[in-house]
Amino acid sequence: MEPGQQPHPDVYCDFPTCTRRETDTVIRLACFHCFHQACLPSNHCCPICAEPLKKKVQKLANTFNNGLLSSNNANEGENDDDDLHEDESNNEPLTSLNISDAELFYTSPEWSQKIESVLDTYATIPLPSRANHSSRNQPSPTNASSPSNSSSHVLTPIIIPPNHHGNVTFWPFPSSISQSTILGRTGSNACTFIALLFSKMFFSENVQIPVVNSPLSQTWVYQLIVQGILVGNSIYDSVTQNIPQTFGVSQALQSSTVLNNVIGGSTVGPEMPASIIPEASPAANLPFHWRTALTHGKTTSIFILNSNTVVFIPTTEGVFLLDSHLHGNSGAHVAFAEWQYSFELLSWFKQVNNFQFTLGTVTNVKIH
Repeated sequence: MEPGQQPHPDVYCDFPTCTRRETDTVIRLACFHCFHQACLPSNHCCPICAEPLKKKVQKLANTFNNGLLSSNNANEGENDDDDLHEDESNNEPLTSLNISDAELFYTSPEWSQKIESVLDTYATIPLPSRANHSSRNQPSPTNASSPSNSSSHVLTPIIIPPNHHGNVTFWPFPSSISQSTILGRTGSNACTFIALLFSKMFFSENVQIPVVNSPLSQTWVYQLIVQGILVGNSIYDSVTQNIPQTFGVSQALQSSTVLNNVIGGSTVGPEMPASIIPEASPAANLPFHWRTALTHGKTTSIFILNSNTVVFIPTTEGVFLLDSHLHGNSGAHVAFAEWQYSFELLSWFKQVNNFQFTLGTVTNVKIH
């Protein structure tokens, strides 16, 4: 009997072949079936629900494993990853594989190497040599280098100085660097993909916490923000085939094997309603979910409001906001506030995005 359950003398036993008296005391289980104590199996599991549940669990396990193998086989044809699947050479039937087999593979050195190789391919994505403006229709300078020397050009640094709004520090990018304008784009709905990539890249070893009174480092500018937007747009385009649509966090991860490979291991929490203004119940406030994320380590809060997805990243010092959207005359934004100014950060966030509503959804994502 589960804790808190009480005998119910007026309820009949549901065991099909029970011959005991109807007036004997019976026990109501969590599934709401009722049995005499003597009619229950030794494991105290409901004899009516046990068999259907076992079949359901087995069906889900087989479906899950079949899906994993189908995805892996598709990747083999595209990426020539046959060497990662030598353990499948015994030709076992799909139904004989269990969750332990999948867990062993996804925690193996082979899988780790696969993830690193995917990340390496994105690390070499070419960046614009003059990122603050488009080079289209620009007159060639009289002292322009010859084509043979073009490869020796040094990447033009983009200096993003800090701005302050009360207790909020923010770094606004030029309007040419946003998800909808980068490299001459004229629109993008890739914000959920980009927010997930920002989450992954933030926890890279060479990404240091910005100093609030200093410009963003070039690692933040290029490796995190610019590359996150470029890769997110690329993956989004491959998924949607240029048909505009929006994605939730789980939908984005389910839609793209490439995105999952880049993110690597992650745990996605439930999608919860959250307010950007103070509510009577603390759990209804967005900062509540930031603090929950902080306790889990390497966890971000991906927030969606008015179909705009951004990521809030809690640290011991305070909370960072990474927003890839265009904001009037400025592009993507990085912002920071100490914990005691959480709602001041959210008030600024609402103002710069011209949001009319205050209730959105938040999904905490842990990066492994």
